[in-house]
Amino acid sequence: MTRRHILILLTIGIALTLQFLVPILQYPNDGANRWGWQMYSRENPNPDIYAIDNTGQRDEVDLADHLFHRRGEIRIDDHLLVQLCDRIDKVKALELVREADDEVVVHQCPG
Repeated sequence: MTRRHILILLTIGIALTLQFLVPILQYPNDGANRWGWQMYSRENPNPDIYAIDNTGQRDEVDLADHLFHRRGEIRIDDHLLVQLCDRIDKVKALELVREADDEVVVHQCPG
């Protein structure tokens, strides 16, 4: 085998190693990371959700208290608002604000 063939094989080996090693090192990090296998999984930011009580007071809902590792590209807003109505005490309505789409949804809670 010539020196040129060895260099070609070495270059191919290094390139293949990097293609697997970098994503493997990025994968355990929190959420989507550049050069990781899940790098496109956070295209859409989380919406802002506000709880409105009987007096009209508007308080922001911290999604981290109710969801674990939410993926931004999966839209679960309809189900989320129904579940939050059950979980949050004394809430009359929930307001969902998605700034990226200029979307505001008001969900009236039963009861």
